[in-house]
Amino acid sequence: GINAEYGMVSLIEEDDISGPIDLKKTETVHDLRNRKIVAEKKMEDKEKMGGEIEDNKSGKSTDFFDLGPDLYGVIVLMVLYILQGVPLGLASSVPILIQKNVKGYSEQAAFSIVTYPFSCKLLWAPLVDCFYAERLGRRKSWLVPLQYAIGAVMLYIPSVIEDALGADGGGANVKVLALWFTFLTFLAATQDIAVDGWALSMLSKRN
Repeated sequence: GINAEYGMVSLIEEDDISGPIDLKKTETVHDLRNRKIVAEKKMEDKEKMGGEIEDNKSGKSTDFFDLGPDLYGVIVLMVLYILQGVPLGLASSVPILIQKNVKGYSEQAAFSIVTYPFSCKLLWAPLVDCFYAERLGRRKSWLVPLQYAIGAVMLYIPSVIEDALGADGGGANVKVLALWFTFLTFLAATQDIAVDGWALSMLSKRN
């Protein structure tokens, strides 16, 4: 019943009918409203889950594969990440090629400086975010010239790498190899900064 004097609502649940009358549970109108909202929310969640189960049974794609408008962006990002991984793959193969043409492990270990740009890219990442040409956009201002630079370096390296590897029987010139591949890795690391930032703005929050 309703107690108008104290603004309270007294409820007798079905489970309490069999018990004494003093087992009444008294709740305020505000509590009842909250319980109603929670119940409605649970019903909505159950309906959503039921719909997803039906979709799975009918063979429809799940949210994981349903990229929607982000499909084009995901393809572009995959291509860019693959392109920037090519210099890393080439650099990782050099120590294997020069191990027979170096005097000791110290020279071979000196080539590890090639990996430093990816470890230190946080130092110039703010510059990539701050400086750009408005005509091209924040990310393309870096991606376009970096792709051209990486392509040019990869076309030029074969003309000097044969002698530097010691293919003529002499010792490998680790300094020349480290210099060129460090520069190439620096370009790839800078592109990685731009691509990561572009991914945040290109894709939707769901993906």
